[in-house]
Amino acid sequence: MFYELCVLLIFPFCLIFAGITDALSFTIPNRVSLILVAGFILLVPFSGLSLETIGTHVLVGFIALMIGFVFFAQGYLGGGDVKIIAASALWLGVEQVGPFLIFTALFGGALSVMYLYIRKTPLPEVFRGQTWLVNMQCGEAAVPYGIAIGLAGLSVYPHTHWMGLM
Repeated sequence: MFYELCVLLIFPFCLIFAGITDALSFTIPNRVSLILVAGFILLVPFSGLSLETIGTHVLVGFIALMIGFVFFAQGYLGGGDVKIIAASALWLGVEQVGPFLIFTALFGGALSVMYLYIRKTPLPEVFRGQTWLVNMQCGEAAVPYGIAIGLAGLSVYPHTHWMGLM
Protein backbone atom coordinates (compact mmCIF):
# COMPACT_ATOMS: atom_id res chain seq x y z
CA MET A 1 0.00 0.00 0.00
CA PHE A 2 2.74 2.49 0.95
CA TYR A 3 4.78 1.55 -2.15
CA GLU A 4 1.80 2.06 -4.45
CA LEU A 5 1.01 5.42 -2.86
CA CYS A 6 4.59 6.58 -3.36
CA VAL A 7 4.58 5.41 -6.99
CA LEU A 8 1.33 7.27 -7.60
CA LEU A 9 2.45 10.49 -5.91
CA ILE A 10 6.20 11.15 -6.07
CA PHE A 11 6.83 11.37 -9.82
CA PRO A 12 3.58 13.14 -10.78
CA PHE A 13 3.70 15.57 -7.83
CA CYS A 14 7.32 16.54 -8.54
CA LEU A 15 6.61 17.21 -12.22
CA ILE A 16 3.47 19.21 -11.47
CA PHE A 17 5.35 21.22 -8.83
CA ALA A 18 8.27 21.82 -11.24
CA GLY A 19 5.90 23.09 -13.93
CA ILE A 20 4.06 25.41 -11.58
CA THR A 21 7.19 26.87 -9.97
CA ASP A 22 8.82 27.34 -13.37
CA ALA A 23 5.70 29.11 -14.67
CA LEU A 24 5.59 31.43 -11.66
CA SER A 25 9.28 32.12 -11.05
CA PHE A 26 11.20 30.79 -14.10
CA THR A 27 13.11 28.45 -11.78
CA ILE A 28 12.80 24.81 -10.79
CA PRO A 29 14.03 24.24 -7.23
CA ASN A 30 16.87 21.73 -6.87
CA ARG A 31 14.90 19.88 -4.21
CA VAL A 32 12.43 18.69 -6.84
CA SER A 33 15.11 16.80 -8.76
CA LEU A 34 16.62 15.55 -5.50
CA ILE A 35 13.23 14.22 -4.36
CA LEU A 36 12.84 12.40 -7.69
CA VAL A 37 16.29 10.80 -7.38
CA ALA A 38 15.75 9.91 -3.71
CA GLY A 39 12.30 8.51 -4.50
CA PHE A 40 13.76 6.31 -7.22
CA ILE A 41 16.50 5.04 -4.91
CA LEU A 42 14.01 4.27 -2.15
CA LEU A 43 11.39 2.60 -4.37
CA VAL A 44 13.52 0.66 -6.84
CA PRO A 45 14.35 -2.19 -4.41
CA PHE A 46 10.61 -2.92 -4.18
CA SER A 47 9.94 -2.54 -7.92
CA GLY A 48 10.92 -6.04 -8.97
CA LEU A 49 13.35 -4.69 -11.57
CA SER A 50 16.49 -6.67 -12.32
CA LEU A 51 19.89 -5.19 -11.50
CA GLU A 52 20.52 -4.89 -15.23
CA THR A 53 17.32 -2.87 -15.74
CA ILE A 54 18.12 -0.68 -12.73
CA GLY A 55 21.55 -0.09 -14.26
CA THR A 56 20.00 0.99 -17.56
CA HIS A 57 17.75 3.43 -15.72
CA VAL A 58 20.78 4.94 -13.99
CA LEU A 59 22.67 5.06 -17.29
CA VAL A 60 19.75 6.75 -19.08
CA GLY A 61 19.54 9.36 -16.31
CA PHE A 62 23.29 9.97 -16.46
CA ILE A 63 23.32 10.28 -20.26
CA ALA A 64 20.38 12.71 -20.08
CA LEU A 65 22.33 14.78 -17.54
CA MET A 66 25.46 14.86 -19.71
CA ILE A 67 23.55 15.80 -22.86
CA GLY A 68 21.64 18.36 -20.81
CA PHE A 69 24.93 19.93 -19.71
CA VAL A 70 25.77 20.50 -23.38
CA PHE A 71 22.38 22.16 -23.98
CA PHE A 72 22.83 24.23 -20.81
CA ALA A 73 26.32 25.35 -21.89
CA GLN A 74 24.89 26.44 -25.25
CA GLY A 75 22.11 28.38 -23.51
CA TYR A 76 19.28 26.23 -24.87
CA LEU A 77 18.08 24.93 -21.47
CA GLY A 78 18.21 26.18 -17.93
CA GLY A 79 19.95 24.26 -15.18
CA GLY A 80 16.68 23.31 -13.50
CA ASP A 81 15.33 22.00 -16.81
CA VAL A 82 18.41 19.80 -17.28
CA LYS A 83 18.20 18.39 -13.76
CA ILE A 84 14.47 17.63 -13.92
CA ILE A 85 14.89 15.97 -17.35
CA ALA A 86 17.72 13.79 -16.03
CA ALA A 87 15.81 12.85 -12.87
CA SER A 88 12.74 12.04 -14.97
CA ALA A 89 14.83 9.94 -17.35
CA LEU A 90 16.07 7.98 -14.33
CA TRP A 91 12.47 7.06 -13.50
CA LEU A 92 11.40 6.44 -17.10
CA GLY A 93 14.28 4.30 -18.33
CA VAL A 94 15.08 3.25 -21.87
CA GLU A 95 11.51 2.29 -22.74
CA GLN A 96 9.92 5.70 -22.15
CA VAL A 97 12.74 8.25 -22.39
CA GLY A 98 12.31 8.58 -26.19
CA PRO A 99 8.59 9.35 -26.05
CA PHE A 100 9.26 11.62 -23.05
CA LEU A 101 11.77 13.70 -25.01
CA ILE A 102 9.53 13.83 -28.08
CA PHE A 103 6.57 14.99 -25.97
CA THR A 104 8.83 17.52 -24.23
CA ALA A 105 9.81 18.97 -27.61
CA LEU A 106 6.19 19.04 -28.84
CA PHE A 107 4.81 20.60 -25.66
CA GLY A 108 7.78 22.97 -25.57
CA GLY A 109 7.09 24.09 -29.14
CA ALA A 110 3.42 24.68 -28.36
CA LEU A 111 4.40 26.55 -25.20
CA SER A 112 6.82 28.73 -27.15
CA VAL A 113 4.14 29.62 -29.71
CA MET A 114 1.76 30.44 -26.86
CA TYR A 115 4.37 32.68 -25.24
CA LEU A 116 4.99 34.48 -28.55
CA TYR A 117 1.27 35.21 -28.77
CA ILE A 118 1.06 36.32 -25.13
CA ARG A 119 4.04 38.62 -25.55
CA LYS A 120 2.36 40.36 -28.48
CA THR A 121 -0.94 40.80 -26.62
CA PRO A 122 -1.26 43.74 -24.21
CA LEU A 123 -1.69 42.71 -20.59
CA PRO A 124 -5.03 43.88 -19.18
CA GLU A 125 -4.70 46.56 -16.49
CA VAL A 126 -6.13 44.29 -13.78
CA PHE A 127 -3.21 41.82 -14.20
CA ARG A 128 -0.35 44.33 -14.37
CA GLY A 129 0.41 43.96 -10.67
CA GLN A 130 1.08 40.22 -11.01
CA THR A 131 4.88 39.84 -11.29
CA TRP A 132 4.72 36.39 -12.88
CA LEU A 133 2.35 37.64 -15.61
CA VAL A 134 4.54 40.68 -16.25
CA ASN A 135 7.57 38.34 -16.51
CA MET A 136 5.63 36.15 -18.93
CA GLN A 137 4.86 39.19 -21.06
CA CYS A 138 8.49 40.35 -21.13
CA GLY A 139 10.03 39.50 -24.49
CA GLU A 140 13.45 38.89 -22.96
CA ALA A 141 12.26 36.29 -20.46
CA ALA A 142 12.85 32.62 -21.18
CA VAL A 143 10.06 30.14 -21.78
CA PRO A 144 9.45 28.04 -18.64
CA TYR A 145 10.13 24.61 -20.14
CA GLY A 146 9.35 23.01 -16.79
CA ILE A 147 5.73 23.14 -17.92
CA ALA A 148 6.51 21.15 -21.08
CA ILE A 149 8.74 18.72 -19.18
CA GLY A 150 6.02 18.14 -16.60
CA LEU A 151 3.31 17.58 -19.21
CA ALA A 152 5.57 15.18 -21.13
CA GLY A 153 6.43 13.20 -18.02
CA LEU A 154 2.79 12.93 -17.01
CA SER A 155 1.92 11.80 -20.53
CA VAL A 156 4.31 8.84 -20.56
CA TYR A 157 4.26 7.86 -16.87
CA PRO A 158 1.10 5.71 -17.16
CA HIS A 159 2.99 3.53 -19.67
CA THR A 160 5.98 2.82 -17.41
CA HIS A 161 6.80 -0.30 -15.47
CA TRP A 162 5.97 1.63 -12.29
CA MET A 163 2.31 1.79 -13.20
CA GLY A 164 2.37 -1.80 -14.44
CA LEU A 165 3.27 -2.94 -10.94
CA MET A 166 0.07 -1.56 -9.44
